[in-house]
Formats: sequence, structure tokens, C-alpha cells
Amino acid sequence: MSGLFGIIGILILAFGILIFWLHVNEYRPGPVEKLVTGEQNGTQMEIEQPITILSFNIGYGALSKEMDFVMDGGKMSYPDSAQVIHRNMEGMVLAIEKENPDILLIQEIDRVSKRSYYVDQVEFLEDKLEKPSLYATNFRCGYVPFPIPGMLGKVESGLAIFHHYPIESAFRIALPGSFKWPVRLAQLKRCLLVETIPLAGTDKKLVLINLHLEAYDDGGGRAAQTQALASLMKEEWQNGNYVIAGGDWNQTFPGADPEKYPLVDTKTFVAGKVDREFWNQWEFFYDEETPTSRLLNRPYDPQHSETQYYVIDGFAVSPNIQVVEVKTLDHEFQYSDHNPVVIKLWLKQEEH
Repeated sequence: MSGLFGIIGILILAFGILIFWLHVNEYRPGPVEKLVTGEQNGTQMEIEQPITILSFNIGYGALSKEMDFVMDGGKMSYPDSAQVIHRNMEGMVLAIEKENPDILLIQEIDRVSKRSYYVDQVEFLEDKLEKPSLYATNFRCGYVPFPIPGMLGKVESGLAIFHHYPIESAFRIALPGSFKWPVRLAQLKRCLLVETIPLAGTDKKLVLINLHLEAYDDGGGRAAQTQALASLMKEEWQNGNYVIAGGDWNQTFPGADPEKYPLVDTKTFVAGKVDREFWNQWEFFYDEETPTSRLLNRPYDPQHSETQYYVIDGFAVSPNIQVVEVKTLDHEFQYSDHNPVVIKLWLKQEEH
């Protein structure tokens, strides 16, 4: 019996040491952090110029059709080998190149993470697409002690934007958090990646926002983050700028048909709903004909009656932008638990 108590004591001590280490090394970003933009070698963007933007949550190159995920009711937390990561990333590169977007918004992209076998996915996409990037961290933890077994370990992940347009400025803007100590020590620190792109022949700017809002909370964090996003977008629009926000909202959009992809699983992840109250006359652009995401409670099986779909990836744009088309590319979740979404638009010449 004394041996059992000794083992329990050692485990408690080890857990306490881990919590202390995580606390000391916790990622504590500031409310606003300026990012180094580097040099883009493309021509300056113009008003009334057609623009194509592709948004893609790549699931850290791991969450392909063969995968489930423990937070969604599955068993796995990462794939069996680095070869799976490389295969998925290569497949996503081909899909992106086929669309050839002017601007690429990527969510859940890893840099130095055990779960993706330490593949620097930002560098990987830069090399393959031959486009410079801007990156902002929203998840940094020296050791994530979950799940047991199969702990995620070290994670460095975030948001990235790829394009050739010159950038005037860029910032990581912190979003309200959802989790308290000690849970927050190994949780995401959500943010917005915000770029300001100058426009030729005018002092107006395009403000481009990449986002990945809260997923596994009680809904309060998502609502607070959405309100913060709406406030930022309205402020930039009132300053005379064009504003585009795109990414993974983890919420359904105003006007979406709730019967299109009904809830068949409420035990794990349930998408929130974007509150129309924050947005007034602003419009959301998404494609309901094809789901943008699936629940990872099992490997992908379109024939299974409990396969859960969502439309949670899309865009919000300011009223001075004309949207021509938005579509979800149906890749049948081959490389990620999300399908990419493409929007085609142009910036309207405003009358004075």
C-alpha cells in the first residue's frame, strides 16, 4: 500500500512541476503586436481591380479523411508519420495552385509542432507557391499534456497570409480569451492577423483580416471575439478603407438554412451562430451548396448517417466592396477537415 501511495505522490509532484513550468513559460502576447512585413515584389493593388481570395483551414496538415480527433469524439490527435503531413501538404498545394488566388488566407498552420512532425508549413507553402507570407502565432505551448495517451506536446501554430502585394503595415491583434488559469496555459491565444495594403492612386487602403475564432468553449468566447472583429472592421470602414475578413468562424452565418446540414451530433463541437446585431448592413458571403467543414468523430465517411457537416468558413466585407462570386471547393475532405472557400470581388470606386 505504501508503494501505491508513493507512486501517487510522485505523479502529483510531476503534475505540479509541469503546471509550474507551463505557467513560467506561458505565451503572453500583447494586445497589439506589430509584425515585420518584409518586401513584397508585386505591383500595387488598384481600385476596381478583380481580386480572388482563397481561405483554407489546413488542419495542421494532419486532419485528412483518414483521421478522427479526440476533441471531436474520436481517438487520434495526430497522424502516424511525417509522410502523411507531406502528402497532405502536397495535395493542398495542388488544389491552391489550380485556383491561383491573388491572396491566400491560411488557418491552423504549424511551424514547430510535435503533432505535425515539426514540419514548418509556412516555409513549405512559401517555397511551393513562390509567394511571401506574413504569420501570426495563435497557439504556442512548450508542452500540451493532452490527450492521454498521445499527448500533443510542443505546439507552435497560427495564421498566415500569402500574396505579392506591397504591405503598408501588419499587426497581430489579440482577441478576448475564453479560458481561465490553469486551463489557458495549454490553450490557444486567439488573434486576428491584420494587413493594411495601400491602393494605387488613392490614400484609401485595403484592410485584410485573417481569423480563426474559438471552437471548444461555451459560446461566450466566440461571441466576444466576433464582436471585437466587427468593431475593428467598422472602425476601418469609417476611416474610408475597404475591409475584408475571411477564415474559420466556427459559427454559422446570418441567413444560413439550419436544415441544410442539421445537427446529428451535439456531444462535442457545436458551431455557434454569428449575431447579426453586431453587423448592421454588412453582408456575409459563404456557399451553402457544399459543406466547409466536418466533425472529426470518425474518419470521413459520406455514407454514414452520423457524419456531421458545417458551413463555418466564409467572409464578411464592407459595403464598398462588390462580391462577384463565392464558392466552396468540394475536395471531400481529402487533405483537411475543411474545404477551401474562394471569393471573387472588386473594390468599388466611391463617389465623392
